[in-house]
Amino acid sequence: IGWKIVRKRIFTHCHSSHVIDVLKEAKKRGKKFEVYNSETRPLDQGRRTAKELAKARIPVTMVSDLEAGDVLTKGGEIKKVGLINSFLLLICSSFMWINFDISNFNYQYEENIVISEKLNFIYHIGVDGISLFFILLTILLLPICLLSSWTTITYRVKEFYLLLYIITLLLINVFCVLDLLLFYIFFESVLIPMFLIIGIWGSRDRKIHAAYQFFLYTLFGSVIMLLGIIYIYINVG
Repeated sequence: IGWKIVRKRIFTHCHSSHVIDVLKEAKKRGKKFEVYNSETRPLDQGRRTAKELAKARIPVTMVSDLEAGDVLTKGGEIKKVGLINSFLLLICSSFMWINFDISNFNYQYEENIVISEKLNFIYHIGVDGISLFFILLTILLLPICLLSSWTTITYRVKEFYLLLYIITLLLINVFCVLDLLLFYIFFESVLIPMFLIIGIWGSRDRKIHAAYQFFLYTLFGSVIMLLGIIYIYINVG
């Protein structure tokens, strides 16, 4: 009878054979749901539950006891703060567009920070008419991504939002940095948070495999780009 009261989101703690049987029966009856369970030490009962549910092809995600609150509340407060900050960032970036001088063909908002004089390593940034719109588009996509994942991301919400903000920061640097080496570093650094997002919050059962494939295929192209940068350095300086 218990399978009738199974809802879309189930949270379990510890291990219960009866609960597992109920969830398996609900799966057989065609109910669609996902399970979140926390670990119980030192007997690892939560892990035992997760393994049995995974064998039954029931979507299950293990979380720590500290993350249980985020799962139950779906990280509501974190989502609100993250979304508000994204809109504030969008408003601030609009002033960059408003104050941009379209009659000036040089780089604007230019900054130079010397990292290493010996290596001629300089954090040099600037914005032109093309990079301006790429930066604005990147910032605009942030609140869109947050809203589109509002109901689907229910665990490790803080980490998910942090990674999205890191991707946004790296992409902004990609579009405004004027040093070729730093461009390559920022461009390739985007792979790390994207790898984590695919591997942790991916929607398919083989999300880890998909994350590694994404990383390896993209890394192959990155090696070719690096060889091109080295070739330019050798021949041009």
